[in-house]
Amino acid sequence: MDWIEIAAAGIAGGLAALAAYAFVDRKSRQGLYLIVMLIFFFFFQELMKVYLIPRIHLWQEEKEIRTIALYDELAKTDPQIYQ
Repeated sequence: MDWIEIAAAGIAGGLAALAAYAFVDRKSRQGLYLIVMLIFFFFFQELMKVYLIPRIHLWQEEKEIRTIALYDELAKTDPQIYQ
């Protein structure tokens, strides 16, 4: 597991806590709050796995490829061939 999945899990946890806080009174219904928070956590985590994490990995790969001088020059001079 790399830093992207760890950061995504942290963000999903924060969003889940905020969403659960908006829907359930935390002080009087702690059990329900925990269940709702877990449901939101897994929902946000799955959304990030499907939409966000693959885009970040592509961005990282592009960034690593551009460190190679040949590919960087090719991307600048002829983007169609580079793609």
